[in-house]
Amino acid sequence: MGVANEALSGLILANGWEIIRHDARQLVTGPESFWSVNAPALLVKKATVLLEERHPLGRLWDIDVFCPDSGLLSRNAVGENKRRCFICDEPAHVCSRMRRHSLLSLQTVMEARINDYFCHQK
Repeated sequence: MGVANEALSGLILANGWEIIRHDARQLVTGPESFWSVNAPALLVKKATVLLEERHPLGRLWDIDVFCPDSGLLSRNAVGENKRRCFICDEPAHVCSRMRRHSLLSLQTVMEARINDYFCHQK
């Protein structure tokens, strides 16, 4: 979560967006971070999708963007494809719904990605 918060903070600052509020929480279901940013929601969504796709750990993150007028924005709203499965690269929602891969398989792939990232940090 620390890496995700740093990356998102960097993205916000690089775009010159004003941070209205930031709240990070450690819940039983896992860490969550909420940001309120003064910027066009579609622009924020496009930038966060690119962050999820380009950062070495980005595929592990689920950055939702809510627009005050239209609510939750989908990847489709900014012309991006749906998330892909970590294991087989099929649409993630299909694999999830069908429980195509075991929890252990998913954890193994995710853990390898995390270990690789931190092993290469100086």
